[in-house]
Amino acid sequence: MRAPKHMVLPTRPATRQSLLATGVTPRTLRTHLTAGTLVTVRYGVYVAAEHWPMDAAEQHKVRARAETVVIPEAVISHNSAALVWGLPTPSFDAWWETPPTVTLPSEGHRSRRGPARHVRGSFAVGDVVADAQGYPVTSPARTAADLALGRDLP
Repeated sequence: MRAPKHMVLPTRPATRQSLLATGVTPRTLRTHLTAGTLVTVRYGVYVAAEHWPMDAAEQHKVRARAETVVIPEAVISHNSAALVWGLPTPSFDAWWETPPTVTLPSEGHRSRRGPARHVRGSFAVGDVVADAQGYPVTSPARTAADLALGRDLP
């Protein structure tokens, strides 16, 4: 195996295109992936292995953030937003045991199968805020309302 060529490894989810735009070659990407210094977060999105969390809940957050990197109009929502805000789960399953969820605009973007659940919707003023890392996420109040929708009242 070859030694990886020098490359500034991304500390946050970064797309293949953004890495190639900085002068990284496809071969260098493959070498870093093979060497284990780069982790695939989702198809076409990578992060430095040293910045890939060991905790399943933190990995879920990184995967949700990766969706917003690939689809800039996406907003982290539902179970993924609940995890960001530390909201309790109403069932025995932990939030991170489900695929990351993002909400897409009602029109203008085609949903597709993938590693995340895509929901269509629109937001009122104040429904979207930034998480600690600066990624768009539904507010705690909107998150609670989204999660309560469709559940039986106590």
